[in-house]
Amino acid sequence: MTDKKARILIADDNAFVRFLMKRWLGDVADVVEIANGRDVMAACKAQRPDIIFLDIHLPGMSGKDVLKDIRREDPESYVIMLSADSNKDNVIESIKLGAKAFITKPFMRDTLNKYYNMCPTVTPLRTTPLVDQEEGQGTATAKTSA
Repeated sequence: MTDKKARILIADDNAFVRFLMKRWLGDVADVVEIANGRDVMAACKAQRPDIIFLDIHLPGMSGKDVLKDIRREDPESYVIMLSADSNKDNVIESIKLGAKAFITKPFMRDTLNKYYNMCPTVTPLRTTPLVDQEEGQGTATAKTSA
């Protein structure tokens, strides 16, 4: 792991969500914001982000379809799905398609920090483990084998 600034792509059609995420993570990462699903792949290719926060419901192209394209191009990509629509099918399908986790909106800053710290290509924000204040509510994580 290096001390270089992380690269984060936030793909969400909600400007306020993008604003908050950039405010919370902008000090430790270069953040690129995308509001349309069709623009995500070009941004991924140009920016090579360490972490992609991807909304399920994007205009132009659904987040699930974008996730499929991302994983086809880069099977090791670190994608976290976002949505206020956390029905069981969305969560399960997202994880099966290769998302590392699913975060339900609204979420707390500690939830973002938790998944930021889990990314293997970034320098963790803290050296002590984070406690998810939501105690599992609003999050699902893919089980990965070492």
